[in-house]
Parts: sequence; C-alpha cells; structure tokens
Amino acid sequence: MRKIKIDFKQYLTKQNLVIVGIVFVVIVFVYLVYGGLFSRAKVIEGTSPQYILIYQSLKGSYLKGASNSNKTYKWLKSHDIAVDNKFEYYFDNPMEEEKEDLRYIAGCTVKNKDYERLDFIMNKFSVEIFFPVRAVYIIFPARNQFSKIAGLRVYWKLFRYANKKQYPKNAIIVVTDIEKKQTTYLMPIDPDYNAVGRYY
Repeated sequence: MRKIKIDFKQYLTKQNLVIVGIVFVVIVFVYLVYGGLFSRAKVIEGTSPQYILIYQSLKGSYLKGASNSNKTYKWLKSHDIAVDNKFEYYFDNPMEEEKEDLRYIAGCTVKNKDYERLDFIMNKFSVEIFFPVRAVYIIFPARNQFSKIAGLRVYWKLFRYANKKQYPKNAIIVVTDIEKKQTTYLMPIDPDYNAVGRYY
C-alpha cells in the first residue's frame, strides 16, 4: 500500500496562521469570561447557612487546600455518602506567617440525610457543625481552574468591606457548591467568633 505524504507547509501561510491565532485568542477569552473574569463580586451581609463539616486539620501551603478537600470528597463518594459542598477554611494570613506554619481545615459538607452515618465518618475525619452566624460573603462562579484565580480579588473586597464597616477581620471559609458550580467566600463578623478554637 502506497503511503500518502501530506505537505503541511502549504497550509502554513501567513493568513492561516493569523486565523489560527485569532481562534486561539477567542477560545482563551471565552474560557476566562466563563471562569469569572468579569463576574461581579457583590458583598452580601446576613446570616450564614448551617453546614455539617467533615474535615481534616492541616498545616502548610494553602495551595494544597483544594486538593485535600478533593481527597475527602472522593473518600465520601466511595462510601456512598451524599456530599453538598467542598470547603477550605484558612485561618492565617500567608503574608504574615511562614508557609509551613499556615493552619487550615479542608473537607466537605454532607447532606442531612446522611446525618445518621456520622459515627462511621468520625472514624476517619473530624465532624463539626458550622452554626449560622452573622457574616459578610460573596458568591462567585466556580466553573473552571481560572475561577480560583479570579476569585482571589474576593478576599480583598471582603477585607475592604470589613474595614469600612469596622467589622473584625475573621478567617474566611470557602465553600464550593458542586452542583451549582459556585463558591461562597464567607467571613463571620461576630467579634467573639473564634474559628481556630472551634475547629482546629
């Protein structure tokens, strides 16, 4: 059977390269927009939801937070436990503490129908209830990897809002709704709220 040779050089014209470049830029732009490039970060003030937290207490780089909550998610799903959200709760300021000293918890929240299985879950993870609390929060898209980068501005907006209102700047819990593909960045504003003492 005779081999067919294709001369790709004939397609590498300046015009074709320009078209490919434009298509690539459009695809990247759509990806960024879908991920939340222009999404509004509106601060909402109110009462937080209640969550059943399934988690591990961790220390180290915050860049590993999402991967650790993913591990918890996979374990829960492998045991047929219904999961609402993934979450990370970061307690320290990475600008003030060494990377290896940063404290956080990461895991998932479970649906109420699996409440009776908490004894089984507690053999592997910590279990606590995040009770409703006065808070400020922002809901942001969680559609792709860029959403995490775009969401970084949410932290500064919450801190600026807290400064303006003279609220205490407490740690922010990051709760990602798996089905709705959105992340809630939530900061309790009760001056007596002690997340580290309660969960870590």
